[in-house]
Amino acid sequence: MESQLTHAVTRNPLVGWMPPADRERVLGYARPAAFAEGDVLFHEGEEARAFFLIVSGTVELSIAAGGKRTGVVGVLSDGESAGEVAVLDGGPYPVTARALDRVVALAIPGGTFLRHVEERAELMRGVVAGASVKLRALMRENGELKAMPTAERLCGFLLRLVDQADGMAKIKLPFEKRVLAGTLGVSPESLSRAFGRLRRVGITTGRTDVVVIRDVAELRQLVVAGSLGDVA
Repeated sequence: MESQLTHAVTRNPLVGWMPPADRERVLGYARPAAFAEGDVLFHEGEEARAFFLIVSGTVELSIAAGGKRTGVVGVLSDGESAGEVAVLDGGPYPVTARALDRVVALAIPGGTFLRHVEERAELMRGVVAGASVKLRALMRENGELKAMPTAERLCGFLLRLVDQADGMAKIKLPFEKRVLAGTLGVSPESLSRAFGRLRRVGITTGRTDVVVIRDVAELRQLVVAGSLGDVA
C-alpha cells in the first residue's frame, strides 16, 4: 500500500511536482478514504470542501440534468484527482464522482490545501499549472475523440489496455460498457453496433466485459492507417 500511495502522489499533477517537504505536509493533513463500488465521493452541486487523490481504483465523473444522470464526462484512476477545480475556484462540484470498483483515496481538505499553497508564490503557480495541464489534456482528448470515427475511438481505447505487440489478446474492460460509451462520447447503442461490426477485423465480445482481439499487430496497423471507417 505504501508503494501505491507513493506512486499515486508522485503522479498527481497538483501534488507530485512539490518539494518532498511539501508533499509530506499534504500527506499529514490528508485523510484516508475508502469507497465500495457504487459509493459517491461527492455530488454535483455540493460545496467543494475537499478534493480526492485516487490511490487505487476507478472513479466515474458524470453530469446530471433534472435530477437524472445524463452522461459520463470522465473516468479517473491511480494518481488522478477529482474535485480539485472546484476547490481552486471556490465553486460547487461541477460533476458527481462515483466509485466504479473499490476505491482507496486521499481526501485533501480544500481550505487547508489553499492556505498551504498560498504561503509561497511558487507553490500556487505550480498548483495552477498542474490544474491547467489536466484541463488542457482533457480538452485535447475530447477534441481528438470528436474528430475520430467511433470505430477508431473504440479500437484506440482497447489497444491502450493491451500489453503485447502482436498475437491474440484477451482483455477485461476496466468498467461497464455503459461507462465506456460515455468515456468515448458515444451512445450505448452506437457502442454496441460498433462492437458488432468490428467482428470483421477480429474483435469479439459478448454480454460480459471481456473483449478478444484476434491479432493486436493487425488491429494497430488498421488504426494507424485510419482504414477502419466509422462503423456506428
